[in-house]
Amino acid sequence: MKSIQKQSKKVLWNDISQFQSSLFNVFLKYEKDIWPQKAWSAMDKAGLNEYITFMDKQRVLLRFMTIATLYNEFCDLAFDIYFDRIGQTFEWIQQGVINRLQLWEFIQFNYDIDINDYDDLNMCLIKITCDIIDNLRYEVSEALIAYYKYGEIDLFLDMLSTGYDLTETEFEEWDKMNAVDLDENEERAFYWIAIGMPRSPRESVKF
Repeated sequence: MKSIQKQSKKVLWNDISQFQSSLFNVFLKYEKDIWPQKAWSAMDKAGLNEYITFMDKQRVLLRFMTIATLYNEFCDLAFDIYFDRIGQTFEWIQQGVINRLQLWEFIQFNYDIDINDYDDLNMCLIKITCDIIDNLRYEVSEALIAYYKYGEIDLFLDMLSTGYDLTETEFEEWDKMNAVDLDENEERAFYWIAIGMPRSPRESVKF
């Protein structure tokens, strides 16, 4: 008797787009701001938005939070806009980007922890979530870079452009100019992308 293989499903952009303004709220505030959707298309191209089990789906949603973390860290480097990672991660969970109880189930299924060992369950949840996001950085950053024709430089310029209100024509001119004329913060942000977008970007990239 043949075993029945379960069909994989996908978390589509429409399933998560309602969280765009809260996760990418440094500059991206309008529907025309499509970088988060591009980033999710990169996950789709790499198969990183697919899931079969309930646990798989939680990991996919955590990849979405990983993209948001990377974007906010990029803005911290490129535009000197402080990113309160602990506070923002807690806010994202509170807003329901990922269900709190389901996140606990995912953590207890995949990690050897006893929540009874912690006095502050909120801080425990946030810290473990941040650790999971750090573990997902490599595959997410690889997928983002692979999505663009010219890899790191295209990803960098696309992320950098979110800080400017440009028409398509203005962007093309700005794109050509900024590819060769970067200030110190922008250089630091590009180098961070080039080395794989590691955790603690300000400590990882020192000029």
